[in-house]
Amino acid sequence: MGLSMKDTFLAKYYMKEGEKKGIEVGIKEGKVEIAVRLLGRGESADDVAEITGLTLEEVERIKDRN
Repeated sequence: MGLSMKDTFLAKYYMKEGEKKGIEVGIKEGKVEIAVRLLGRGESADDVAEITGLTLEEVERIKDRN
């Protein structure tokens, strides 16, 4: 009787790392969505960066795309 993938140390490690990465991506997407809304309301790039925690460069890229 062998171990399933979920039972191995490496499988558990990579599953946990994948979950962390997914959460990070979701948080980033949420910040970008908020930045888009704030920029749409006329907020300055500096204020949006401060509010969202994104860098000014990231906010400028978002601004240029929209």
